[in-house]
Order: sequence, then C-alpha cells, then structure tokens
Amino acid sequence: MSCINKASKEYKALQNVYGDALSEAFVRGYPLNKGRSQDMTFEIPSTVEVKDWLTDEKNRIPAIVKKSLTINPYLSENAIKSLLKGVVSKYNDVYFITTGWLFSGSIAFGSEVFKTIYRPNKAVMQNLQKAYPDIFTLKETNNLNTTIVEITPRLKPEVSESIDTDEDTEPEIATSIREYKSIVEMNNGRKPVEFIAGNFRWRLNQNSLYNLVDKDSVSIYLRNIDLNTGEIVPEIDPDAPLDEAKRDRIFRSVLLLIKEQNFDEYLAIKGIDTVDIYEDLRDAKTDRDLNKVLETLMKAVC
Repeated sequence: MSCINKASKEYKALQNVYGDALSEAFVRGYPLNKGRSQDMTFEIPSTVEVKDWLTDEKNRIPAIVKKSLTINPYLSENAIKSLLKGVVSKYNDVYFITTGWLFSGSIAFGSEVFKTIYRPNKAVMQNLQKAYPDIFTLKETNNLNTTIVEITPRLKPEVSESIDTDEDTEPEIATSIREYKSIVEMNNGRKPVEFIAGNFRWRLNQNSLYNLVDKDSVSIYLRNIDLNTGEIVPEIDPDAPLDEAKRDRIFRSVLLLIKEQNFDEYLAIKGIDTVDIYEDLRDAKTDRDLNKVLETLMKAVC
C-alpha cells in the first residue's frame, strides 16, 4: 500500500482544517490515488480539490439512487444503505447523516467540516426524502449537527411472489434476470462475462457480480448487482466474518518482507514485536480485526 507524507506542507494544510483522520481518508480516497503501486507516494489534494471532489461525489448520489430504484423499486435496506456510503452512517441500529465522511461517529473539526461534509450530506438526503417520501424520512434532533434518517424499503406486491414475472408492473431488471438465467442455463452454469438485455448492458466484475455499464462506453452506472435476485450487494461489513484468504495474504506478505528485507528488525526499532503481529493475525475474528493489523503495519512503514 502506498504511503502518505504527513510531514509535507500539503498534508498539514489539510490536517489543519479536517484533522488527521479525515485528512488521511480524503487522501486515500482521492481519485488520483486509486490503483497506486506500493512504491509510490500518494498525491495530496488541496482543500479546494477536496471540496470539488466531494461535491461531485455527492451530486452523483441522488441520480444513482434514482437509477437503482427505477431498475428495482424493491431494493433491501442494506442495498439502499450501500448507495448512501459516506452520506449516512449506522450507530446502535439507527441511521444518521454522516458528519465525518466515512467514519461513523467522527468528530467534526469546526465550520469547514460542517460545510464540506454534513451540509452536503443533508442536502442529498433532503432531496431523496422529497423524491421518495415513502422510503426516506429525516428526523431532527436537539443537536444541530445530528439528523436521524429512517429507511423504509418498499415491499413487493403479494400478488407477485418473485421479481421474475411477466406482469406489466414488473421492475425493469426482471427482463435482465430472465435473460441472465437463460444464458447461465445454456452455458451449463457458467456466468456470461458480458451480455445485453433490452436497454441494459451487464458486465461481470471481480466480485462475481454484475456492473450496469453504458452500452456505448465503459462508464459504469451501478456496481455489484446480483442478477439472481436483482439486489445490489453492499461492500463487505468490517464486522463481518473475516476472509481467511486475506489473513493468509497478510501473513505471507509479512514473512516475505522478513525474509527479503529484515522487516522484523525494522518493526523492532518501531517498538513492534512480530510475535504480536502473528498473534493478532491468528486471533482475528472479523475483517475489522485484520484491518487493525494492517493499520499497525502501515503506521510503522509510513
């Protein structure tokens, strides 16, 4: 993973406005830094570039939600929540408008964070509540920076037991589901890499799910659609059971670094015992636990 030069004047300019946690999140999430190789240093955006990027991201969300609900009006709560990443956060089974970007419960660092994060997020949810009052309800609290968001998914009509019907009122995605199932059956269970169904062009992604793409370009409209159900599959919950393959990759990477670059000696200088790393990897129960190990390693390296 690439490193952030937190001693640079560019990073400190961000840090003075947003604090360290948000600044690091902004740098790592900034589009120019996606796909960076391990030996490259992250580009650090200016505060103006962060504003422009976040504004663009927020402006796209209502259109994405509208497209998703047009294709499948009966999306689940988790699917809807996945479309609002960075806009709402869940805490104690209650959704709130996010005040600290992707960090649930992050502390706002003054008026600039309020203007850059909370206010645009609230505008997104107000627009969605106006467009879909049956799905989204906003409730103010005694705290000016805290707004509760209630998400009420639409229920499928009882007369239609499945999304896969021939009724005139069926969701738009139903045609794609029928076409997909037909192709899979003809291919003896093998998923098509790409296919077109009506006005939709679907492309298989690395998660074995499908992205809805523009028919004339590579632009992606929606990601991670399960065409068996028509559902959007959310990103993996950090508290979900860990991926054993991920644990194995981290373990092997540490061993390789120790073998080729004496990484254990370097960690020792930083006050980190590799035995502790091994034990944390061994005892990890969730993806969040693995991310904590990675965070320890990255703080030592970067």
